[in-house]
Amino acid sequence: MNRTISLALALALLPLACGEEEPPPPPPPVNTPVGVLTYIEVSFNQRNIDLLKRSLSPNFVYYTDPGEIGRPRPEGTPCRPPPIYSFTEFWHIAYNMFNSAYAINLSISTGGVGEPGPEETTFRAGDVNVSLLVMVDENRGYLADEGYCHFEFEKYKNEQGQDVWRLTNWWDNTEGGGEEPPGIEHVPLWYILSLYE
Repeated sequence: MNRTISLALALALLPLACGEEEPPPPPPPVNTPVGVLTYIEVSFNQRNIDLLKRSLSPNFVYYTDPGEIGRPRPEGTPCRPPPIYSFTEFWHIAYNMFNSAYAINLSISTGGVGEPGPEETTFRAGDVNVSLLVMVDENRGYLADEGYCHFEFEKYKNEQGQDVWRLTNWWDNTEGGGEEPPGIEHVPLWYILSLYE
């Protein structure tokens, strides 16, 4: 019996020993707000810019903080967040990050997001925990995991006439602070994004 268990374990570990990784599971369909957030998480972790594009509304806006909306960016302060990123600006930032970061790990806690009613065409999820770790190289990186984000979604019709959800607004209320391990700077999410403008 021990030999059978050992053989099964060896067969299970064979792809790892050969350096082969199993392909990641496909993300869920984008027919719920949770599905959209899962797509966004997967797009960052797999550096898949097309998946990110399919998750965002053409009218998508990323707000750094509700108090910053409409406030002009002061001259000579490159570390201050801009009031908003449009779809094109956010896509460009993600594209730069996906192509130049040493490692990316995005985690969005979707457990308490909930679901819209069948007739709803917009949906808002508040106080969602988001964690983003971006490593510049193997020893230095930035971590945003303090605070929370709000998300707003809208229902669209795709090319086949099916209802699909897209992210229309992302309010970032994350903040720096906390104890970081050596080489990891604890910063707000917007700060990490601003490095790739």
